[in-house]
Formats: sequence, C-alpha cells, structure tokens
Amino acid sequence: MSGFGFDIVHTAVSYWLGALSEPVLMISRDDMMQAARRGALIWDVRSREAFGREHAPGALSLGGVDWLLADNCGGNLIPASVIEDALGQAGILQGRPVVIYAEQRAVDAFVALRALRSIGICDAQVCLGDPAPASPTAEPARVATEPSMAPRVEHPIDA
Repeated sequence: MSGFGFDIVHTAVSYWLGALSEPVLMISRDDMMQAARRGALIWDVRSREAFGREHAPGALSLGGVDWLLADNCGGNLIPASVIEDALGQAGILQGRPVVIYAEQRAVDAFVALRALRSIGICDAQVCLGDPAPASPTAEPARVATEPSMAPRVEHPIDA
C-alpha cells in the first residue's frame, strides 16, 4: 500500500473510531447466521446490485448508505428522526437485534452503525465478509423501498 493510501485509511479509521466512541462488536458470517436464526435482522448495506447477485437468507436491503448522509463530505448524518422513521418502516426497531452486513466497504457498515446508534440502537453487530448464495429453500430476502434522499449540500473544494 502506498503512503498516500495508508494516510487515507489512517484518517478514516481515526475519524470513525472517534465518532463511534463505543466498541464495535465484529462477528463472523457463521455468527451472523446464528444471530439471524435467533431472530436478528440482517441489514445488508451493499448496493442493490450486489445484494441482487447474492445475499444472506432473509437479509434486508435498503440499497447503500448514501441516503443516510446529509452531505457529500461523508461525516454528517441526516436527522435522527428521519433515520428512525425510514428504518422503522423497514422493520429495524429498538429491541430487535440487528447485524449490519458489508463486504469490501467497511466504511458503509460504520455509517449504518452510526445511524443506528443515533436512534438508540446501540448493540448492533457488524459482519464483514462474503455472503452465502441464497438457497431456494431459504427465507426470501426483503428489499425495502429506498428511503427518500435527504437534500445534499455541495461543498466546493477550496483550491
């Protein structure tokens, strides 16, 4: 990895760890599937296209996480009341265990985790890895209607 890439990763990790401030429970794919069997909801935060190709049985997709961001800078979330309404309509509610699933874009999992914590769901777990292909006998996945996008504020880059 080049020095430039390392600096970006270091900055991103420092920002997100500071923003989360609480430990993040990372679990394996097997643990995710066990949690689902016990009633946890799997929130797959990958793109709809990736979700459509393969996903864990019974997983929920809301598309990516861009709709959670208030601006293109990637740090600020939309208001918690909007997040709570959109996630509640999709079945993500306080009291129900949630596992956030992401593959290569771990940052997406942490955006989703921040969103959950902003509405009081503080015990969600994160699974990073490859999903198993859906089996014909598995519980069908749910694709929720994509939440309406919050207005974005463009931030010009100062030269």
